[in-house]
Amino acid sequence: MSCGEEIEDVHPQDALGPKLLPSSRDLVEMVAELRIKEAVELLREIFPHSRDQDTPLKALTEAGNDTKSQAGYGYDRIHKDIIAPLDDIDRILHGISLSVTHAYGAFG
Repeated sequence: MSCGEEIEDVHPQDALGPKLLPSSRDLVEMVAELRIKEAVELLREIFPHSRDQDTPLKALTEAGNDTKSQAGYGYDRIHKDIIAPLDDIDRILHGISLSVTHAYGAFG
């Protein structure tokens, strides 16, 4: 399955949202294929950071995105525990790749 196919083609336990989104298997495949940056961008879209309570849609809430919650769960925790480390790994791998190519004089 490619990203963006209809959600009907995804097993219910794999679906990450009600839109045209990749399944959890798609995200694991992206990371396994070292398409980490793409996976991080998708995760950031699926699980947005908490916003300031003064936004125009402040009356609309979602329990997983409660900014006043002290429980240590929700979208901000997903960013802290999953998305940020994946982003760090992507930057580190990019730096290692550049270092190796420079060590062997492989440019461009």
